[in-house]
Amino acid sequence: IVLGFATDMKRFFQIRPITILFLVTLLDLVGFGIVLPLLPALFTDPNSRYTLLTPGMSVQQGYVLFGLLIAIYPFFQFFTAPVWGQLSDRFGRRNLLAASMLAMSLSNGLFAFALYYKMLPLLFIAKALAGASGGNLSITQAVVADLYEPKERAKKFGIIGAGFGIGMVLGPYLGGKLIDTSIMPWFTIVTPFVFSTFLSVLSALSII
Repeated sequence: IVLGFATDMKRFFQIRPITILFLVTLLDLVGFGIVLPLLPALFTDPNSRYTLLTPGMSVQQGYVLFGLLIAIYPFFQFFTAPVWGQLSDRFGRRNLLAASMLAMSLSNGLFAFALYYKMLPLLFIAKALAGASGGNLSITQAVVADLYEPKERAKKFGIIGAGFGIGMVLGPYLGGKLIDTSIMPWFTIVTPFVFSTFLSVLSALSII
């Protein structure tokens, strides 16, 4: 009876690989999208208490910084995706997925730190690190190809695609809600990135 109960509990708490892959994809895209509704307050509104425009900087320069900060994520993701794939062939898919999510948590933590202390260069470094760790999407696709038979792959790739789409919607939504002081008076522009850091750490632990 005891062995049977233990087996049932193990099955109950067991997380399927496709669930982990879905969560990794989801969190990658949440990390990309969560910053989007916050950028206008940082770069296009000199009167915002969160503005990063220093005295002498124009709003036009702010728009340029706005565009660069958005572009830096996919730029680094484009170049690191093949690297993540090759490293996962050598060191194992699970190890590299966990490492990428820890890198994502570090990037979110750095972003929060940079916002709190208004350190513009660190903001770009954090977003570049986020883009580099976001290259792990190539690993999730490789895992699907490794684990599932051809007849199942279309369905599993569809689940990964759903994580991509949901993350793109959920990220900006969370970014807007987690700075809304009418929900919680202690919410600030840093809160979304603290929350995202926590989620990335949980994701890394679930992968391990």
